[in-house]
Amino acid sequence: MTVKARAKENQSIVDYLLGLSSDIEQSQIETRYFRDQSFYEDVLLHEDELICDYLSNELPLNERRRFEQHFLQSPHRRKKLQSTRKLMAYLADQVGEGQFITTSKRSPQATASSDGWFDYLSGLLVPKFSFGRMLAATALLLVCGFGLTTYIAGLRQNLRQSEGERLALQQQEQELRGTTLRQQAEAAAKRDEAASLSELVASGANSLSASMERPTPTPAIKLTLATARSANSPADIKLPRAAQTIPLAVALDGQAPEASRYVIKLRATEMNSPTWQWEATAQNGQVLLDIPAAGIAPGLYSLTLARVVSATQTNEFAGEIFLRMSRP
Repeated sequence: MTVKARAKENQSIVDYLLGLSSDIEQSQIETRYFRDQSFYEDVLLHEDELICDYLSNELPLNERRRFEQHFLQSPHRRKKLQSTRKLMAYLADQVGEGQFITTSKRSPQATASSDGWFDYLSGLLVPKFSFGRMLAATALLLVCGFGLTTYIAGLRQNLRQSEGERLALQQQEQELRGTTLRQQAEAAAKRDEAASLSELVASGANSLSASMERPTPTPAIKLTLATARSANSPADIKLPRAAQTIPLAVALDGQAPEASRYVIKLRATEMNSPTWQWEATAQNGQVLLDIPAAGIAPGLYSLTLARVVSATQTNEFAGEIFLRMSRP
Protein backbone atom coordinates (compact mmCIF):
# COMPACT_ATOMS: atom_id res chain seq x y z
CA MET A 1 0.00 0.00 0.00
CA THR A 2 1.41 3.39 -1.02
CA VAL A 3 0.59 6.81 0.40
CA LYS A 4 -0.42 9.36 -2.21
CA ALA A 5 0.95 12.90 -2.14
CA ARG A 6 -1.86 15.41 -2.67
CA ALA A 7 -1.94 19.17 -3.21
CA LYS A 8 -3.18 21.31 -0.34
CA GLU A 9 -6.56 22.03 -1.93
CA ASN A 10 -7.02 18.39 -2.93
CA GLN A 11 -6.16 17.28 0.60
CA SER A 12 -8.75 19.68 2.03
CA ILE A 13 -11.40 18.12 -0.24
CA VAL A 14 -10.36 14.63 0.82
CA ASP A 15 -10.50 15.65 4.49
CA TYR A 16 -14.00 17.03 3.90
CA LEU A 17 -15.17 13.80 2.25
CA LEU A 18 -13.68 11.73 5.07
CA GLY A 19 -15.10 13.98 7.81
CA LEU A 20 -11.69 15.19 8.96
CA SER A 21 -12.15 18.93 8.28
CA SER A 22 -13.16 21.49 10.90
CA ASP A 23 -16.59 23.11 11.06
CA ILE A 24 -15.29 26.30 9.42
CA GLU A 25 -13.59 24.40 6.61
CA GLN A 26 -16.68 22.26 6.11
CA SER A 27 -18.89 25.38 5.84
CA GLN A 28 -16.51 27.00 3.36
CA ILE A 29 -16.35 23.89 1.16
CA GLU A 30 -20.13 23.44 1.16
CA THR A 31 -20.67 27.10 0.26
CA ARG A 32 -18.24 26.85 -2.62
CA TYR A 33 -19.69 23.43 -3.52
CA PHE A 34 -23.07 24.99 -4.40
CA ARG A 35 -21.75 28.13 -6.10
CA ASP A 36 -18.73 26.95 -8.12
CA GLN A 37 -19.51 24.38 -10.85
CA SER A 38 -15.86 23.44 -11.44
CA PHE A 39 -15.30 22.93 -7.71
CA TYR A 40 -18.42 20.76 -7.60
CA GLU A 41 -16.95 18.58 -10.33
CA ASP A 42 -13.63 18.40 -8.45
CA VAL A 43 -15.44 17.09 -5.38
CA LEU A 44 -17.16 14.39 -7.45
CA LEU A 45 -13.80 13.47 -9.02
CA HIS A 46 -12.20 13.09 -5.59
CA GLU A 47 -15.09 10.87 -4.52
CA ASP A 48 -14.34 8.56 -7.46
CA GLU A 49 -10.60 8.58 -6.68
CA LEU A 50 -11.20 7.71 -3.03
CA ILE A 51 -13.40 4.77 -4.06
CA CYS A 52 -10.78 3.49 -6.51
CA ASP A 53 -7.97 3.92 -3.98
CA TYR A 54 -10.03 2.08 -1.38
CA LEU A 55 -10.78 -0.82 -3.69
CA SER A 56 -7.14 -1.03 -4.82
CA ASN A 57 -5.96 -0.87 -1.18
CA GLU A 58 -4.00 2.36 -1.73
CA LEU A 59 -5.48 4.46 1.09
CA PRO A 60 -3.48 5.06 4.28
CA LEU A 61 -4.80 3.23 7.33
CA ASN A 62 -6.31 6.32 8.97
CA GLU A 63 -8.04 7.40 5.74
CA ARG A 64 -9.27 3.87 5.14
CA ARG A 65 -10.93 3.81 8.57
CA ARG A 66 -12.54 7.22 7.99
CA PHE A 67 -13.66 6.00 4.56
CA GLU A 68 -15.50 3.08 6.13
CA GLN A 69 -16.83 5.04 9.15
CA HIS A 70 -17.80 8.35 7.51
CA PHE A 71 -17.61 8.26 3.73
CA LEU A 72 -19.79 5.17 3.36
CA GLN A 73 -22.53 6.63 5.58
CA SER A 74 -24.04 8.12 2.41
CA PRO A 75 -26.33 5.69 0.51
CA HIS A 76 -25.30 7.38 -2.74
CA ARG A 77 -21.61 6.71 -2.07
CA ARG A 78 -22.25 3.11 -1.05
CA LYS A 79 -24.11 2.58 -4.32
CA LYS A 80 -21.25 4.15 -6.26
CA LEU A 81 -18.77 1.87 -4.41
CA GLN A 82 -20.75 -1.22 -5.38
CA SER A 83 -20.95 -0.13 -9.03
CA THR A 84 -17.21 0.55 -9.18
CA ARG A 85 -16.41 -2.78 -7.51
CA LYS A 86 -18.53 -4.64 -10.09
CA LEU A 87 -16.89 -2.76 -12.94
CA MET A 88 -13.39 -3.52 -11.65
CA ALA A 89 -14.30 -7.20 -11.16
CA TYR A 90 -15.63 -7.40 -14.70
CA LEU A 91 -12.48 -5.86 -16.14
CA ALA A 92 -10.33 -8.19 -14.04
CA ASP A 93 -12.30 -11.18 -15.40
CA GLN A 94 -11.84 -9.96 -18.95
CA VAL A 95 -8.11 -9.51 -18.40
CA GLY A 96 -7.81 -13.01 -16.85
CA GLU A 97 -9.50 -14.62 -19.88
CA GLY A 98 -7.57 -12.58 -22.46
CA GLN A 99 -5.37 -14.41 -25.01
CA PHE A 100 -1.93 -13.20 -26.09
CA ILE A 101 -1.40 -12.70 -29.78
CA THR A 102 2.25 -13.59 -29.36
CA THR A 103 3.40 -16.97 -28.04
CA SER A 104 5.43 -15.38 -25.29
CA LYS A 105 4.40 -16.30 -21.76
CA ARG A 106 4.57 -14.26 -18.58
CA SER A 107 7.21 -15.29 -16.15
CA PRO A 108 6.13 -16.86 -12.84
CA GLN A 109 7.81 -13.97 -11.04
CA ALA A 110 5.61 -11.42 -12.87
CA THR A 111 2.49 -13.43 -12.13
CA ALA A 112 3.32 -13.81 -8.45
CA SER A 113 4.07 -10.10 -8.03
CA SER A 114 0.70 -8.80 -9.32
CA ASP A 115 -1.10 -7.02 -6.51
CA GLY A 116 -4.56 -5.96 -7.52
CA TRP A 117 -6.11 -5.37 -10.88
CA PHE A 118 -4.16 -2.17 -11.57
CA ASP A 119 -0.78 -3.98 -11.35
CA TYR A 120 -2.10 -6.88 -13.36
CA LEU A 121 -3.49 -4.56 -16.03
CA SER A 122 -0.16 -2.69 -16.26
CA GLY A 123 1.66 -6.01 -16.82
CA LEU A 124 -0.52 -6.60 -19.86
CA LEU A 125 0.30 -3.36 -21.65
CA VAL A 126 2.75 -5.14 -23.98
CA PRO A 127 0.53 -8.20 -24.66
CA LYS A 128 -2.70 -7.44 -26.44
CA PHE A 129 -6.28 -8.48 -25.83
CA SER A 130 -8.34 -9.98 -28.56
CA PHE A 131 -10.03 -7.25 -30.54
CA GLY A 132 -13.53 -8.38 -29.56
CA ARG A 133 -12.82 -8.30 -25.82
CA MET A 134 -11.18 -4.89 -26.07
CA LEU A 135 -14.19 -3.58 -27.97
CA ALA A 136 -16.56 -4.99 -25.33
CA ALA A 137 -14.57 -3.41 -22.51
CA THR A 138 -14.50 -0.06 -24.32
CA ALA A 139 -18.26 -0.16 -24.87
CA LEU A 140 -18.80 -1.00 -21.21
CA LEU A 141 -16.67 1.94 -20.12
CA LEU A 142 -18.59 4.27 -22.45
CA VAL A 143 -21.93 3.05 -21.14
CA CYS A 144 -20.81 3.41 -17.54
CA GLY A 145 -19.40 6.87 -18.23
CA PHE A 146 -22.63 8.00 -19.89
CA GLY A 147 -24.67 6.62 -17.01
CA LEU A 148 -22.45 8.34 -14.48
CA THR A 149 -22.69 11.63 -16.35
CA THR A 150 -26.48 11.37 -16.48
CA TYR A 151 -26.60 10.52 -12.80
CA ILE A 152 -24.42 13.52 -11.92
CA ALA A 153 -26.61 15.81 -14.05
CA GLY A 154 -29.69 14.53 -12.22
CA LEU A 155 -28.05 15.14 -8.88
CA ARG A 156 -27.12 18.68 -9.91
CA GLN A 157 -30.70 19.36 -10.99
CA ASN A 158 -32.03 17.96 -7.71
CA LEU A 159 -29.64 20.16 -5.75
CA ARG A 160 -30.79 23.25 -7.64
CA GLN A 161 -34.42 22.31 -7.11
CA SER A 162 -33.78 21.75 -3.39
CA GLU A 163 -32.05 25.13 -3.15
CA GLY A 164 -35.03 26.81 -4.82
CA GLU A 165 -37.44 25.08 -2.46
CA ARG A 166 -35.31 26.12 0.52
CA LEU A 167 -35.38 29.77 -0.58
CA ALA A 168 -39.15 29.59 -1.12
CA LEU A 169 -39.62 28.12 2.37
CA GLN A 170 -37.49 30.89 3.86
CA GLN A 171 -39.62 33.51 2.11
CA GLN A 172 -42.81 31.85 3.36
CA GLU A 173 -41.37 31.76 6.87
CA GLN A 174 -40.60 35.49 6.73
CA GLU A 175 -44.11 36.25 5.45
CA LEU A 176 -45.66 34.14 8.21
CA ARG A 177 -43.49 35.87 10.80
CA GLY A 178 -44.60 39.28 9.52
CA THR A 179 -48.25 38.20 9.54
CA THR A 180 -47.88 36.90 13.10
CA LEU A 181 -46.34 40.18 14.27
CA ARG A 182 -49.17 42.18 12.65
CA GLN A 183 -51.79 39.94 14.25
CA GLN A 184 -50.11 40.31 17.64
CA ALA A 185 -50.07 44.11 17.25
CA GLU A 186 -53.76 44.12 16.25
CA ALA A 187 -54.64 41.85 19.18
CA ALA A 188 -52.74 44.12 21.59
CA ALA A 189 -54.58 47.18 20.20
CA LYS A 190 -57.93 45.41 20.60
CA ARG A 191 -57.04 44.43 24.18
CA ASP A 192 -56.18 48.06 24.97
CA GLU A 193 -59.41 49.23 23.36
CA ALA A 194 -61.43 46.66 25.31
CA ALA A 195 -59.71 47.67 28.56
CA SER A 196 -60.46 51.35 27.90
CA LEU A 197 -64.08 50.50 27.11
CA SER A 198 -64.35 48.43 30.29
CA GLU A 199 -62.98 51.30 32.34
CA LEU A 200 -65.43 53.71 30.68
CA VAL A 201 -68.37 51.38 31.34
CA ALA A 202 -67.28 50.87 34.94
CA SER A 203 -66.91 54.62 35.44
CA GLY A 204 -70.35 55.25 33.94
CA ALA A 205 -71.88 52.53 36.09
CA ASN A 206 -70.31 53.99 39.22
CA SER A 207 -71.55 57.47 38.34
CA LEU A 208 -75.05 56.17 37.65
CA SER A 209 -75.05 54.17 40.88
CA ALA A 210 -73.88 57.17 42.85
CA SER A 211 -76.55 59.39 41.28
CA MET A 212 -79.25 56.80 41.98
CA GLU A 213 -78.17 56.28 45.57
CA ARG A 214 -77.85 60.00 46.30
CA PRO A 215 -80.97 61.10 48.24
CA THR A 216 -83.07 64.02 47.07
CA PRO A 217 -81.79 67.12 48.90
CA THR A 218 -84.11 68.65 51.40
CA PRO A 219 -84.73 72.31 50.45
CA ALA A 220 -83.11 74.71 52.87
CA ILE A 221 -85.84 77.21 52.21
CA LYS A 222 -89.15 77.27 50.39
CA LEU A 223 -90.16 80.38 48.50
CA THR A 224 -93.11 81.28 46.32
CA LEU A 225 -93.42 83.53 43.31
CA ALA A 226 -96.90 84.54 44.33
CA THR A 227 -95.43 86.76 47.05
CA ALA A 228 -93.71 89.82 45.63
CA ARG A 229 -90.36 90.45 47.20
CA SER A 230 -87.95 93.31 46.81
CA ALA A 231 -84.37 94.11 47.70
CA ASN A 232 -85.65 95.65 50.92
CA SER A 233 -87.26 92.38 52.08
CA PRO A 234 -85.08 89.55 50.79
CA ALA A 235 -85.17 85.93 51.92
CA ASP A 236 -82.31 85.12 54.27
CA ILE A 237 -80.26 81.99 53.41
CA LYS A 238 -77.40 80.73 55.52
CA LEU A 239 -74.43 79.50 53.51
CA PRO A 240 -73.36 76.04 54.73
CA ARG A 241 -69.68 75.60 55.49
CA ALA A 242 -69.11 72.11 54.09
CA ALA A 243 -71.98 71.60 51.59
CA GLN A 244 -71.29 71.96 47.87
CA THR A 245 -74.84 73.04 46.95
CA ILE A 246 -77.66 75.03 48.49
CA PRO A 247 -81.00 73.18 48.03
CA LEU A 248 -83.86 75.58 47.29
CA ALA A 249 -87.55 75.03 46.45
CA VAL A 250 -89.51 77.75 44.63
CA ALA A 251 -93.31 77.32 44.52
CA LEU A 252 -94.87 78.33 41.18
CA ASP A 253 -98.16 79.90 40.25
CA GLY A 254 -100.94 77.35 40.26
CA GLN A 255 -101.71 78.12 36.61
CA ALA A 256 -98.22 77.07 35.40
CA PRO A 257 -98.23 73.86 33.28
CA GLU A 258 -96.79 70.76 34.89
CA ALA A 259 -93.30 69.61 33.77
CA SER A 260 -92.49 73.01 32.27
CA ARG A 261 -88.86 73.89 31.66
CA TYR A 262 -87.49 76.99 33.42
CA VAL A 263 -84.34 78.99 32.92
CA ILE A 264 -82.93 80.18 36.25
CA LYS A 265 -80.41 82.99 36.61
CA LEU A 266 -78.62 84.00 39.80
CA ARG A 267 -76.50 87.14 40.05
CA ALA A 268 -75.30 89.50 42.77
CA THR A 269 -76.85 92.95 42.82
CA GLU A 270 -73.41 94.57 42.75
CA MET A 271 -72.08 95.95 39.48
CA ASN A 272 -70.04 93.64 37.18
CA SER A 273 -70.92 90.57 39.21
CA PRO A 274 -70.90 87.08 37.62
CA THR A 275 -74.14 85.37 36.62
CA TRP A 276 -75.02 81.70 37.19
CA GLN A 277 -77.55 80.16 34.80
CA TRP A 278 -79.07 76.68 34.51
CA GLU A 279 -82.37 74.94 33.67
CA ALA A 280 -84.81 72.93 35.79
CA THR A 281 -88.15 71.14 35.30
CA ALA A 282 -91.21 71.94 37.40
CA GLN A 283 -92.53 69.05 39.44
CA ASN A 284 -95.58 69.08 41.70
CA GLY A 285 -96.02 72.82 41.21
CA GLN A 286 -92.48 73.78 42.28
CA VAL A 287 -88.93 74.01 40.97
CA LEU A 288 -86.16 72.32 42.94
CA LEU A 289 -82.80 74.06 42.63
CA ASP A 290 -79.28 73.11 43.70
CA ILE A 291 -77.44 76.42 43.85
CA PRO A 292 -73.67 75.78 43.76
CA ALA A 293 -72.07 76.98 46.93
CA ALA A 294 -68.68 77.46 45.31
CA GLY A 295 -68.11 81.09 44.39
CA ILE A 296 -71.12 82.34 46.38
CA ALA A 297 -70.04 85.07 48.78
CA PRO A 298 -72.18 86.71 51.45
CA GLY A 299 -74.33 89.48 49.97
CA LEU A 300 -77.58 90.34 48.14
CA TYR A 301 -78.51 88.23 45.09
CA SER A 302 -81.31 88.27 42.51
CA LEU A 303 -82.91 84.99 41.42
CA THR A 304 -85.08 85.17 38.26
CA LEU A 305 -87.15 82.41 36.67
CA ALA A 306 -88.42 82.33 33.05
CA ARG A 307 -90.55 79.55 31.54
CA VAL A 308 -89.33 78.12 28.25
CA VAL A 309 -92.22 78.47 25.82
CA SER A 310 -90.64 77.17 22.59
CA ALA A 311 -87.41 77.30 20.69
CA THR A 312 -88.69 80.10 18.46
CA GLN A 313 -90.35 82.28 21.12
CA THR A 314 -88.93 84.35 23.94
CA ASN A 315 -88.99 82.78 27.37
CA GLU A 316 -91.91 83.83 29.56
CA PHE A 317 -90.84 85.73 32.71
CA ALA A 318 -92.16 83.95 35.79
CA GLY A 319 -90.84 86.05 38.68
CA GLU A 320 -87.88 87.37 40.67
CA ILE A 321 -86.78 86.66 44.24
CA PHE A 322 -84.08 88.49 46.21
CA LEU A 323 -81.84 86.41 48.43
CA ARG A 324 -79.45 87.55 51.11
CA MET A 325 -76.60 85.09 51.58
CA SER A 326 -74.87 85.10 54.95
CA ARG A 327 -72.63 82.91 57.04
CA PRO A 328 -74.09 81.20 60.11
